[in-house]
Amino acid sequence: MGAGIVSSSKVTIGLIGIGDIVDCHLNALKANPQYQLTGICRRSPEKLRAQAAELGVKGYTDFRNMLAGKPDVVLISLPHNLHYQVALEALDSGCHIPIETPIAVSMYVVDSRMAASEKSVTAILI
Repeated sequence: MGAGIVSSSKVTIGLIGIGDIVDCHLNALKANPQYQLTGICRRSPEKLRAQAAELGVKGYTDFRNMLAGKPDVVLISLPHNLHYQVALEALDSGCHIPIETPIAVSMYVVDSRMAASEKSVTAILI
């Protein structure tokens, strides 16, 4: 959705990782009816099943399977050193990604993310 475009459909959100800030993300999504959480991804199948059922969304143990479902936005809630590859693959899949500070662990990563965003016509929100 571009700036100034009004849409009657909800913005679909995929959540990758269940890091320290996940409750903040989930509360923000619940408080904003224009967003719809459509899937979560985490490595532990047992914890994933329980949390996906609680949230009423699909659960994935591989983030690439979630990206195949084409959410509009992907929230990455992983340790900083794991963001890079996930962010690039999300951008390549056409998903927008908000990034919290730090934006990256090196300038190479920043430059790579910006190039991937420009190439795929997606947005990185900082």
